[in-house]
Amino acid sequence: MYVDFIGNVNSSGGFTANGDIDIGGQYLQNGTCVVGCAINGRPARAVRRYVPTVSMPTVEDFGEARLVNGQAHVALGADFANVVDRYAAYLVFITPEGDSNGVYVVNKTSSGFDVRENCDGHSTLSFQYRIVAKPYGERGTRLPLVLVGRSAQTRPGEL
Repeated sequence: MYVDFIGNVNSSGGFTANGDIDIGGQYLQNGTCVVGCAINGRPARAVRRYVPTVSMPTVEDFGEARLVNGQAHVALGADFANVVDRYAAYLVFITPEGDSNGVYVVNKTSSGFDVRENCDGHSTLSFQYRIVAKPYGERGTRLPLVLVGRSAQTRPGEL
């Protein structure tokens, strides 16, 4: 591993860590700050960021669609559908962007889902959606325990 003349950290081969890694500052790629940056008319500077912890491996997609006369069909993008487990259920979260009787999701398939307005409504409005699915080929267990100071994972439920 080496730092080039403009401050980028470069590596030939692999990088493995068997413990904590604490990197202060910014992550740069080809001299451009890509992580930990805040640009507000001043030079980029590092900011503290917090990330969520998920209980199991997931892959997500999101987008916008339109309810017309109380209904809509949302096709999963081919690139997203290609990386999800088509035999596992997925979650869809809808946020309407206007007044309605409320909406619900039906007919979830490996190629898409339908959105309907409650009470046989006939509203026309935009909505945002977020899909959370299981990745194809992923066999990770829910909340696997890891012993601190050891690289091997424990079996589910084992301390």
